[in-house]
Amino acid sequence: MARNTMAAALGRLRDEGWSLDEQAATELLVAECSSAQPSLQQALAVLLDADLKQVAAPCLPDDINRADSKKVAGPLVLQVSAVSDISQPSRASGDTERKGRILRLKLTDGRSSCVGIEFAPLPYSLEQLCPGTKVRLHNVTVRLGVLLLEPKAIEVLGGRVEALAEGWEVQQKYGGTATERTAGATATGHSLVLARWA
Repeated sequence: MARNTMAAALGRLRDEGWSLDEQAATELLVAECSSAQPSLQQALAVLLDADLKQVAAPCLPDDINRADSKKVAGPLVLQVSAVSDISQPSRASGDTERKGRILRLKLTDGRSSCVGIEFAPLPYSLEQLCPGTKVRLHNVTVRLGVLLLEPKAIEVLGGRVEALAEGWEVQQKYGGTATERTAGATATGHSLVLARWA
């Protein structure tokens, strides 16, 4: 990919809310794109499936978890690192048909994290918000360090980070408490334990 083409693509992505480490993002795109000069759509597809911890630069305000009241203008592209329906017991978290759900999302810019609560019903299922999914925030209100998520403030972009999604899917399928899941460690020694409040 030509340097000026890459710079233009990264500039366009920045305008759309992506906060990227230019060197890490460039290396990933060069490695993953089949074309020497991938289109913006190809670059976006690669980044949606990338873990922001590997390619992002910090973008969340320093006081995001301490702010009594503020507005975060955005756009900010963040990654879901955990999601749960806090209106249900942990064993029932996978039931998306229950009325009156309240989703709790832990979001990251790749360096810092924050928590968002479903303040008004969101038009997304639990599965559409699984860990690794990228979301874009616009003019989101923060109260007492919590983002108040409503349809006009959050847009799901998609993406799938296999390592994050697979662990979450196992949790949804087999449920149980964190203690019960500890015994289910994989052969490589990675525990399938996913703390409810991450």
